[in-house]
Amino acid sequence: MLASSVITLTRVRNFLKYNKGAQAADAVIKELYLEGEHSDRFGEVVKVAPYREDINVQENKHEGSDSILYSGSKLEYDFFWEFIPFNSVTPSDQRAVNFMKELKKIPGALEGENLNVNKLIRGCRKRVREAYRKAMQNANDNLYTLVVESKPAENVNPKPDTRKSHAIYFGDFDCKKNDELWGRFKKFFDLDTIGTIQVPHHGSKENWKDEMKDGDSREYVVSSGSTNCYHHPDFWVVADIVREGHVVHVVNEEIASKYEQCFRVF
Repeated sequence: MLASSVITLTRVRNFLKYNKGAQAADAVIKELYLEGEHSDRFGEVVKVAPYREDINVQENKHEGSDSILYSGSKLEYDFFWEFIPFNSVTPSDQRAVNFMKELKKIPGALEGENLNVNKLIRGCRKRVREAYRKAMQNANDNLYTLVVESKPAENVNPKPDTRKSHAIYFGDFDCKKNDELWGRFKKFFDLDTIGTIQVPHHGSKENWKDEMKDGDSREYVVSSGSTNCYHHPDFWVVADIVREGHVVHVVNEEIASKYEQCFRVF
């Protein structure tokens, strides 16, 4: 139930936050998650569940659209590259589930278990917004974020430089004020082995944690709009990284900002 509740919460968030782009964003979510896991447009969709103590991540494998991959488990492609995903939410986090319960109390908001998009846009938007705020408990919009480690598979030969070929994609990971979340992250990932880090949330200081810059020199990549209104990346985040002897690549819409890494694995 948590997975379907998170999808509904995400869809509602888009409708409440955006105007012109809300329906376009919702169409993507529907195609990805509600109309089959093997979309010709997006490729295979792998659903990652929060970590559970009773799951052996070494044995947990992705074996098709019906399987569930738990945080910390290995996802291998073509026997030469692998990914380790990490879902930041905990199984005990019931905010999405609670939101669904409130949504069911609002006449017209749902058609069965499905979101009534037309009603949300034109009818019960105010009540849905109130239910959303109540469920989120003033948390930011980055409540559910997927972190992914990318690296060569164990059997690759010749193996690329171990550290340079290991990357972490943080997405909008928000652990700056959440030591419990950072502790769960560290359970599966060792930043000392990572040579490339995607800086979370476009380089926002609100998502940056000092420990992310610890260790030997590495590459950092910041993805941000060239004229974004939030002034990402934050100057102090970039300065913090550079002062430690690391390299920062700021990537935006300009083709000249492109940053690419190539590794020979066979």
